[in-house]
Amino acid sequence: MNQLETPAESAPGESESSDRPDENRSTQKVRSSPARILRTLVIGFAIALSLLVFPSVLPWMIAGWLGVFTVAACRGRVTWVPLAICLAVLVVRLVPHTPAMLSKQIGSLR
Repeated sequence: MNQLETPAESAPGESESSDRPDENRSTQKVRSSPARILRTLVIGFAIALSLLVFPSVLPWMIAGWLGVFTVAACRGRVTWVPLAICLAVLVVRLVPHTPAMLSKQIGSLR
């Protein structure tokens, strides 16, 4: 490749690293797979702990999920996931589970 050619103009076989990005992608997927598994386990563990906290600790649980939201927002990642998890945990925890309370709620909808 001469000095005036850009990488887009060169022939596919001329580049020395034409097949190396494929190798890097496959090793990157293999390396990121344990990281994704670990991340999924950590998120699942955090959700389980959020569902098991005592009512007196509920404000701290909400603050923790808002902290996760803040970190995600600062890093430029998806921010709706921590908020959705926190909202889902609150809905599951705060809905009364006794038959009398459930029938009262159903009766008030009519």
